[in-house]
Amino acid sequence: MVWGGISTRLRTPLYHVVGNLTGVRYQNEILQPLVVPALQAIGPRAILQDDNAPPHRSAAVNTFIQQARVNRMLWPANSPD
Repeated sequence: MVWGGISTRLRTPLYHVVGNLTGVRYQNEILQPLVVPALQAIGPRAILQDDNAPPHRSAAVNTFIQQARVNRMLWPANSPD
């Protein structure tokens, strides 16, 4: 599996995820080194869009996102589509 981030202003490097991605790994290997710097480069109005995958919604990740002051897009548990 690979992870990557894109916006109209920049893109992150692709990150090759080896093994199972846990919330702690997502935080330490993707959010801290890739996502937060990219969002800071975009500016204060940047919004993180992720899905409801368990690693994205773990308690550790939620705490980290709040502490890092990352704006996260609301994502419904069940899409109306």
